[in-house]
Amino acid sequence: PRVGLGYVAGFDGLRALGLVTILAYHHGYAAARGGIFTVSMFFTLSGFLIASLALVERSRTGGFSMRAFWERRARRLLPAAMVAVVLVVALQAAAGVGSGTRFRGDLLGALGYVANWRLAYSGGDYAAAFTLEAPVQHFWSLAVEEQFYLVFPLVFVGMLAAFRGRWRRVGAVLGVGAALSFVVAWVMASAHGNSGITYYATYTRASEILVGVALAFAVHTR
Repeated sequence: PRVGLGYVAGFDGLRALGLVTILAYHHGYAAARGGIFTVSMFFTLSGFLIASLALVERSRTGGFSMRAFWERRARRLLPAAMVAVVLVVALQAAAGVGSGTRFRGDLLGALGYVANWRLAYSGGDYAAAFTLEAPVQHFWSLAVEEQFYLVFPLVFVGMLAAFRGRWRRVGAVLGVGAALSFVVAWVMASAHGNSGITYYATYTRASEILVGVALAFAVHTR
């Protein structure tokens, strides 16, 4: 199929509303108590956009460049992330901000885009994290997305080859993958609670991204 995806202003509107909502949630406004779910919204939007762009490239060129994909993601995300890390380090050196015992490990986790796994295995609780000095704690969600960006091109190309370019079948399999991830998260939350590895693991958060990916396939293969 021939598909296209131009600028979608509504997505920027959703991001803006999500940002305001999560800030209100963290400031304790009762009306924004559902703000924690805006992270899920960002993940789903990301999955939809990335998969849509991949399908657009496939429809226009008949192929998909993994190298170009990774280069675009790096150019978009790395500069701002590195500026944030440098500023955090400068604040730590000048004013002692984030000078707790976890700072060095947290910093390395942020730089390596494995902050979510550090929080998962260090007893990280999302709510409790805000009682500590953790200036790079927010890198956990970026780490989940970066891990997805690393794997997605391989899965995309491999599944299109396996299903001989049948987009609907690929989308259906990815939808099943999203459902399985939701089930794993549900089982782990029931057994161990909704913090630690249940909250931060890539395989429990993958469902939120894969829903967006599956929706992209559904929209573009109508």
